[in-house]
Amino acid sequence: MKNSKMLTGIFCVLLCAVISACDDGDDSERSASEFKINFDLNEFTSQKALWEAQSIQNYSFVQQYQYVPGDPIKCTVENGECVSVEYLEEYHGNGVYADSVDGIYQRIYDTYLEWKDYDKNDLDFVVIDVEYGEKHNPVNIYINMNNDKMSMIGGWCEIVFRDLVVIEE
Repeated sequence: MKNSKMLTGIFCVLLCAVISACDDGDDSERSASEFKINFDLNEFTSQKALWEAQSIQNYSFVQQYQYVPGDPIKCTVENGECVSVEYLEEYHGNGVYADSVDGIYQRIYDTYLEWKDYDKNDLDFVVIDVEYGEKHNPVNIYINMNNDKMSMIGGWCEIVFRDLVVIEE
């Protein structure tokens, strides 16, 4: 899934460009304690443990970025590894966010680690909001980065994971 990593990198570069373009020129110092990250790490850890306890290794799911029409992508996982990726509609350029539920959990955690100690002056808060399904898999991820001084959102991303189907062995 090299395209996914490349697209993620491109998304981050574009996001930084948008944030930089919105700078109001105020370079006054702000302590890292003023930066806020809204992420329920305890709930995340609990849901991840519940997912892992089920030992579901064979399943499929559909993921879709919400800020671009189309792009639903079906991933099929066997023995914990992605074995196929199918684009269900016309492909608009968004790659696979993660090719397994374990991969989704890892991407969410990596995003948290990337932002939890953010100490620049260009953002005041980051929200990482995760909703979970009945099998304890993430079904919706919403990430919002913003600066209280901006009149527009600094950047956001929403990814929906739906139609989890456990494949009997």
